[in-house]
Amino acid sequence: MKNIIKLSGIIILSMLIGFGFVSCGEDDLGLNGEWVIRNGFEIRINGSNGTITKCEDTDPLSLNAIQKGYYGVGALFYRNIKSSGYLTYTGQEAFLSYNSGSPNVATGVTWYNITLTLATDGESVTRRMESGTGAATFYRK
Repeated sequence: MKNIIKLSGIIILSMLIGFGFVSCGEDDLGLNGEWVIRNGFEIRINGSNGTITKCEDTDPLSLNAIQKGYYGVGALFYRNIKSSGYLTYTGQEAFLSYNSGSPNVATGVTWYNITLTLATDGESVTRRMESGTGAATFYRK
């Protein structure tokens, strides 16, 4: 009888440890894939980086940035992404820089700290700036 109780305990413990490892692994890969940021603008996240895969922006600042090579297909859009909790990630997003006197003339890219929160269904992500402002939601392609 003692052996059966010990064996049952070992089986239950093994199952609990196994389920714990599975759930940790799922969250680590949750952001990987193709995402639609807005109409005409898409990215692919793989690991700690996200690159632009479609860039059909029509606003003057974006067009100027594309002409200057600051922005475009293949450019890094997210970097240093890492899990910071369940369905939550931190990293940096590239924002176009410009002078206030010439808001349609790109002067470069500035990296801002962000938090990404993956929806429980894995189909959308909400991005917030480090200050808590600038919320935007985008969707899995």
